[in-house]
Amino acid sequence: MSKDLLENEIVKLRIIELEYTYRNAFDTTDKVKLDQAKAEFEADVRRIYLEETREHLPDRIEIYPSSELIKYNDDVSETIRQSGYDGTAIYLSDSDNQINQVHIISQGSVGQEDWLDHCLKYCLFGL
Repeated sequence: MSKDLLENEIVKLRIIELEYTYRNAFDTTDKVKLDQAKAEFEADVRRIYLEETREHLPDRIEIYPSSELIKYNDDVSETIRQSGYDGTAIYLSDSDNQINQVHIISQGSVGQEDWLDHCLKYCLFGL
């Protein structure tokens, strides 16, 4: 069993913050722009990991933004499309070193409607 490559709390927090900055770049129907954003995100993840651990990540990293999976998959139900969920999966693999890990960075599903509903019910009225 390999160690969790993103077990370092600072690495995790920096990557979570990074994912939020890519939110708009990942939210595109232009495949070329999406592929460019994914490549830049991967480069930033590698940079952060190297800065914090002085080690390199495996050569094989795949980035899967939720927006890509929803927009390019016709089998996804309308309920899921309208859920407001946003996040990114980072897949790391290296068969030589027995690394096979998926890390999910989830932004949750708090859209404007959810936020208003939450604030009105819980913050203002204490329900």
